[in-house]
Amino acid sequence: MNNRRRAVGVLVVGLTALFSGCTQPITPPVISAGPLQPSPPAAGAPDGLGAQTATPSPTASPSPTTDPDSLEAAFASPETGGIGGFLKRHRDWLPATVNVGDEVLSGASSGSVDLAVRVPANTGRIYMSIACTAPASYRMEVLRDGTSLGASWADSCGYWGGLHGYTTAAFDPANPPNRLKITVDSNTKYSFVLYAVPAQP
Repeated sequence: MNNRRRAVGVLVVGLTALFSGCTQPITPPVISAGPLQPSPPAAGAPDGLGAQTATPSPTASPSPTTDPDSLEAAFASPETGGIGGFLKRHRDWLPATVNVGDEVLSGASSGSVDLAVRVPANTGRIYMSIACTAPASYRMEVLRDGTSLGASWADSCGYWGGLHGYTTAAFDPANPPNRLKITVDSNTKYSFVLYAVPAQP
């Protein structure tokens, strides 16, 4: 009988200790999160033919590299020619599926722009590309007297492992675009380029 009482006592003491241990506050583990990789950019506008010259891969926007003629440097350094300068030296990066002609306009800016555009005679479409120094949403559009003739937009114009461009739908060569609008946040730094695509005979 004494042995049974002693066993019950030990069991009660053990359970009391067990349950009292469960009343201690539980501290959740601290999880250190690394930098998040944004999703690849959405496709361009549906009113033209998309032209992509490299397969995208979700990588961070580049830092300037030691090679000033690299694609990464073209994205990271708009003030030194940016994507327009890179494509002047590397026309093989332009889409093979589109008959890309003369450069119409290129430059670099910070924030939105609204610029006059003069395209060569017999231009039937425009190929456009933009390169931002960091992931940022954008809209790039060519217009004729306020009417859109083609636009490209996405969640990011930062570097994604390759160059992306957009070719507008065909327009009347007698009434080509006369303005370029790029809409971005005021602190977005980027370079851009437009090329004429000759009209089909």
